Order: sequence, then C-alpha cells, then structure tokens
Amino acid sequence: MKIIIAKEIPAIIFITISLCVLMYVVAQKIKKINYLETPKGISFLAVLFVQTIDKFVGQNMDKEDVELFSPYIATIALYIFCANISGLSGFLFPPTASLSVTFPLAFITWFLIEKQSLKTNGIKGFIKNLFEPLPIFVLPNVLGHISPLISLSVRLFGNILSGGVILTIVYWATSNLSKFMFNLLQFNINFNVFGIFIAPILHLYFDIFAGFIQTFVFVSLTMVLIQKEK
Repeated sequence: MKIIIAKEIPAIIFITISLCVLMYVVAQKIKKINYLETPKGISFLAVLFVQTIDKFVGQNMDKEDVELFSPYIATIALYIFCANISGLSGFLFPPTASLSVTFPLAFITWFLIEKQSLKTNGIKGFIKNLFEPLPIFVLPNVLGHISPLISLSVRLFGNILSGGVILTIVYWATSNLSKFMFNLLQFNINFNVFGIFIAPILHLYFDIFAGFIQTFVFVSLTMVLIQKEK
C-alpha cells in the first residue's frame, strides 16, 4: 500500500516545531528579564508583540476580554502569518493554501463565536433567535450561523492559493520567455533571466504583504464576530 503524504504536512510540522522552539527560547529569556531595565533583543521584541496584541484586542473587544482572548489572537496571528510566508523558503508549501488547514483554524474561531452566543443568550435564547422574526426564517438564520465558518476558511485559503498559482504562472512564463530569447540569440543557456527581476516584486506582494493582510483580516474578523455575540 502506497502512503501519500499531503504536501502541506512537512510545512505544518516544520512551522509548529519552529514556533514551539521559539516560544521556549523566548520564555527562558523572559524569565531572566530585569524588570527595572528596558528589555533588549528578543525579549524586547516579545514584550512589544504582546503589548501590540493586547492593544489591538482592546480596540476591537471589551477591555475585560483582553486577558482572555489575547493569547488566542496572538497564537493564530503568529501561526497564520508564518504559514502564509512559508512559501518564500522555496521548499515548503504554504499550509494556508490548503483548505484542510484553514478550515480547522476557522472552526476554532467559529466555535468561540457560537460559545459566546450561547453564553450571552442561553440555550433557550439561542434556539429562540433561530426562529426570529418568524419560524420560516429558521433556515436563513442557521446558514447565518454557519457562514462565518465558510467565509473565514475559504477567504484565507483562496487568497493564499491564488497568490501561489499566479507566481507559478509567472515562473513558467518568464522561464519560457528567457529560453526563447537565448535560443533566438543562439546561446545554449538555461537561465530564467526575467524571473530574477519580476519574481522578487511579486513575492514581496503575494507572500509578505498579502500574507500580513490576510492574517490581519482573519484575526480582525475573529474579534469582531465574537464581540458581535455579546
């Protein structure tokens, strides 16, 4: 029996282990911080990251929810961004370009949304809302509860996958254009001369900029949708 390993699995393992090691190193550095002095190096970056996340959560959710949701927001933001830009390595397939990864991430957020709705309305109120304003609206209301799960997972997956597809087409086109030019000049050279000028600019946009934007959109919608149920 032939075992086929999905192409996103190595990237998931690599990113997860790398982030775990990073968190361990940061934790050890944090323990040694002298709180009477300004943190330096990786400790400073860690403190800055936590403060930024706390401020971001505080701007989108109730102040009392900052301590509760900041760890989750920080975790998914860090993981999604690393997954989005992992294609820059040249040997990893971005996990977020697979629906099998974005769907579980969206499911966690969706679970928190529905949990908050149940907490706010209670079981009776939650069920009652499904039949408002009239019982005939039960199906649209149920779909309304499911839609965040679909939109969050498909939006992230579609944007990252489309960027990868566009880059693949660009590499193919520039490679063939370079080959055509060298053949025309009768040079026996197999080098993508156009790709080295065009690809970095596209990688800057599709991997780094778009990767950051999609991370920002995912965590922002997470906070807004949870806050909406309060």
